[in-house]
Amino acid sequence: MSVRRAQAAVENERQVILREMEEVESQIEEVVFDRLHEVAYVGTPLARTILGPTENINSITADDISRYVKTHYTAPRMVLAAAGAVEHDQAPAVGAVAAATLSTMPPASRVRPRTVG
Repeated sequence: MSVRRAQAAVENERQVILREMEEVESQIEEVVFDRLHEVAYVGTPLARTILGPTENINSITADDISRYVKTHYTAPRMVLAAAGAVEHDQAPAVGAVAAATLSTMPPASRVRPRTVG
């Protein structure tokens, strides 16, 4: 995907998320539920809303997402799970093919997480 198309996709999704945030804020049950979690889980990720702070939504870029994926979506951080009508003896081979293009190490310049709130 080109950089221009990636940024356009992020901008489109940003607008969708901002509309969802407005909708959630207009529903008293959702607001109460979010505030309850904010108080009950202070200092943990569970205290945050699903959609995140507006500042983050407004500032995220396609490059931010690309860096995140390259840092966190690496082979050592993934698990292969198989269930149902699966030939379990074949699962490792399928996983190896799928993981062949994944990095085995995150980039050297790790991005420090931003904490808001």
